[in-house]
Amino acid sequence: MLRFHHIMIGLVFMFLHGSASTQAIAQSPGWSASFGRYGPNGTVETSIIYQGKLVFVGNFSDIAKATDPNEKLLEDCYGIVAWDGLNWNKLNGGITSTPASSTPGIALTADVFGGYLFIGGKFGGVDGQSANGLARWDGSDWVVVSIPSGFDEVVSLKVGRTSAGNPSLWAVVGYESSYAVYETTDTSPTTTSWTLRAGDVTGRSRLMFPVDDDDDFMYLGGVDSISGMSNTLGLLLWSPADEQWGRTLEDINAPYTCTNRLVNGPLVPAFDAAVFDGLIFFGAGFSSEGLCYETGPQFTGVLETWDPTSVPRWNRGGNLVSLSSGGAQGKSLAVYSECGDPVLFVAGHMPATGETDLFSLVMLDDGVIRVPEGGTSNGIGNSVIVYDGWVYVSGTISNVAGIAVSRVARWGCAVDCLSLDVNGDTFYDVLDILDFIDAFAVCEDQPSPCMHNGVDPNINGDEVVDIVDFLAFFDLQGQCE
Repeated sequence: MLRFHHIMIGLVFMFLHGSASTQAIAQSPGWSASFGRYGPNGTVETSIIYQGKLVFVGNFSDIAKATDPNEKLLEDCYGIVAWDGLNWNKLNGGITSTPASSTPGIALTADVFGGYLFIGGKFGGVDGQSANGLARWDGSDWVVVSIPSGFDEVVSLKVGRTSAGNPSLWAVVGYESSYAVYETTDTSPTTTSWTLRAGDVTGRSRLMFPVDDDDDFMYLGGVDSISGMSNTLGLLLWSPADEQWGRTLEDINAPYTCTNRLVNGPLVPAFDAAVFDGLIFFGAGFSSEGLCYETGPQFTGVLETWDPTSVPRWNRGGNLVSLSSGGAQGKSLAVYSECGDPVLFVAGHMPATGETDLFSLVMLDDGVIRVPEGGTSNGIGNSVIVYDGWVYVSGTISNVAGIAVSRVARWGCAVDCLSLDVNGDTFYDVLDILDFIDAFAVCEDQPSPCMHNGVDPNINGDEVVDIVDFLAFFDLQGQCE
């Protein structure tokens, strides 16, 4: 029977928004059991933060339930959708294959330039307008952006710097198997002023700009040659001061003597780069060759580091990652420190140290690649990013730690406000509070798990449902208001 003092305690917590209890719930590292139950119904290619929201882009049309794709939470969010920490949001008509189509276009890349969110890919429509693979969003409206003539897709976008230190937008554009690299400082509505930086590029190259005090270079990964330069061995860097491509930091025109590489031409590019522990880490596809370095043994892995202040600049890190099987990829990198010391997270399809299984998310911690606490994740992680205290991984993921998810998942030590949605209707409201109180009245002092009307009131995850769970629920409610 529901006890009067339970209701009174709950009402006090509700109206005081948790001020009666300032003790935060101890959060152990792990996967969020609530986020990802609903997510994009197709592949997510990348993610980016814009105007306080986490934006996912890719090839999808709806936010659907992981265990039943026909149950849709948000419809017609073609190619792009935003998460605000609690709810999914559409960006008007989104990105479609043609202006009047109800088929999503393929959004591949994104970056923020001049206060606008730029989206590139292979698409012909944006919010009902004709497009050619590039558009920008200002928070309320879409504007189609022109790309250089002769191309019909944008495969990579990245904001870099000019020789004067001003921001500029870089783009790898393509048509069939022909690619080129362009740069612009134009923030006008159509952004039509593009400067060619590399022509006759072999491969769908990726632009990387890992900002660091010692390194102001734009990197181009997955390229075997560009106009005027052959045998680039998978990775080039652009000097803003010299406005030319090169292979070393000391002499932009000096030949590079490396014969080993991780990036195998146009098929397996270097995907991403991040600054961590004083080094620039590169994630890439796996092949039988290692990414370029000047000295040291052959290295077969998906992480490689570059120290712009030392010679040799390529650093093995004590054979950081060693692989014996093909097919591994390190596609996206992010640094996370919510659980203590900073660690480097790598999304992709790669093993932990000493493992042969491939996971969508791993972490570099104290020189060892390991699986995050709480369990493994399947599928391919195309993107990893830190947002609202969590590490978000997205791609083709369908399961993390035994939990069914729809292309997105999150891991971390942050307070999981989504766990307040005890009745699973995807919204936290007064019904969740009443359902929790009802379930607690039935399950108090019972061993866990104890379910009542589909609600498990064991909030703190121990072996029994008791008053600690009751206080924890309303303490969490106060923190999440």
